[in-house]
Amino acid sequence: MKKIFISLAMLAVASLQADADLNSGNYNYYDLAELNQPGAFTFTLSGNAVQNAKFKKWFLDKQKLEYRDAHADITAVFYYEKDCEEGLFAGAGYNNTRLHWKENPFFTESQFHMASVTLGGFTRRAPKWFWQGRVTMNIDTKHSRLSLYANYDTLLWGQYAYSRLVNLHVGFLAQTGMKIERVYPILGFDWQITPSWKLNAVYPVNLSIAYSLNKCWSFLFAGRFFDHRQRVGKNEPLSEGLWAYRASGAELAVNYDCDSWFKANFHIGSTLWTKLTISNKNNEHKRHFKIKSAPYIGGEMFVNF
Repeated sequence: MKKIFISLAMLAVASLQADADLNSGNYNYYDLAELNQPGAFTFTLSGNAVQNAKFKKWFLDKQKLEYRDAHADITAVFYYEKDCEEGLFAGAGYNNTRLHWKENPFFTESQFHMASVTLGGFTRRAPKWFWQGRVTMNIDTKHSRLSLYANYDTLLWGQYAYSRLVNLHVGFLAQTGMKIERVYPILGFDWQITPSWKLNAVYPVNLSIAYSLNKCWSFLFAGRFFDHRQRVGKNEPLSEGLWAYRASGAELAVNYDCDSWFKANFHIGSTLWTKLTISNKNNEHKRHFKIKSAPYIGGEMFVNF
């Protein structure tokens, strides 16, 4: 039972790791209450590629923006208390982001590299509650000035077993650092409507309708949020400027969840709303660029050992 719960918590945490910055949107598509693979280590690999999308402004009509990201991390429990089913974990990860705008007048960089370290915990000490929280520090690997090139993600997420079929969710996700601060509330519920159908209405981490074909395969119609921020180099035209890419999309996904040590997700969809914001080093004098819809493709893989 100890290994089962630790592994459950680790997969939940690993699937949130990236993109607690929301940058690839790969928040957990798997039901926390049903995971049961052994092991206290989780390796996660994920990525998304948004195809070239046109700008909406008429004077940029023929220009296009491409966005891609890839993330890998490993997370491990280093303390566990059996009676309260709670523990502490640590993790490390790497993220590569490509933002390519050929005619970009503000900066020439198109590849961005971030390393991350995470510390967090989880508990079932309170009756009917499963709480998890963590703090992640993201560091630009090309720049040593942490005061300018590091940012932080803080997550607190609680799941309350309201009934046998319904769980309530509450919490928040906060982004700080690099003069960009945002707080997302986590709020909603999941409902096992029938043995085959499940509704996940937890903003912004899991918005989906899932259909289980059998014990191994399930299909989803889901929403996804992309949210990534970055600072460019000192020698760029907009010296040490900031950019933030935010988009929402809708997708069809297929999950494989059959083996005790391996799970995977593949999805294909289209962005519905996209905005690129570029500002100076103090996040002032912002320029907002709305982007037209574009198709995207991506996947996630979780390995427990």
